[in-house]
This record gives sequence, structure tokens and C-alpha cells, in this order.
Amino acid sequence: MKMKLLTIDTKNSCYVIDANKMNHLQQNVASSFTLEKGTFDIKITSGRYSYAQSKTEGEPFVVLWIYGVDGSTFINKNTGSETGATWTTLNGYNKTL
Repeated sequence: MKMKLLTIDTKNSCYVIDANKMNHLQQNVASSFTLEKGTFDIKITSGRYSYAQSKTEGEPFVVLWIYGVDGSTFINKNTGSETGATWTTLNGYNKTL
């Protein structure tokens, strides 16, 4: 039987990062920069992420957390949704946000 629909219960199947852990990630782990108002294509141009103790070369992979400042919003052109914050991943050199 071929699966046609996958439903994930987000209340029971997600990992919640509390405000202190998120602040730690933002301040001490992540790289960040501010984009001026405009339209941007975001993609990986070089580099690879290697998993711990992996013997493989790694892969082009990045997690992006994007949010407006001072209540501003933005439109994700891939989804058409206007929002104040979102996160997404890029996996591969030809993937674009």
C-alpha cells in the first residue's frame, strides 16, 4: 500500500527550544546579519557540514532562522506567506530561498 498522506501531530512530535536556549544559540553559536529592505535569493555557495564522527565528506547544509525586527514582516517567496519569523533549511548548492 502506498502512503498518500502523512500527518504529524506537532504538539507531540516537535522539539521546543525555550527562550533561554534560543537566546544562547543566537548569541553564542549562530552567525547573524541584517538584510536591508529588498528581495534576496539566499543559497549556499561553498562549505559542507560534517556530522560528528562521520567518515564522509559532509554535505552543504544550513539552518536559517529569519525574522523581522521591530514588528516588521517579510514574504517567503517559496511559500507566498507573509510572516514575522520563520525557519528553514537549505540542503545542496542548487537550493534557494
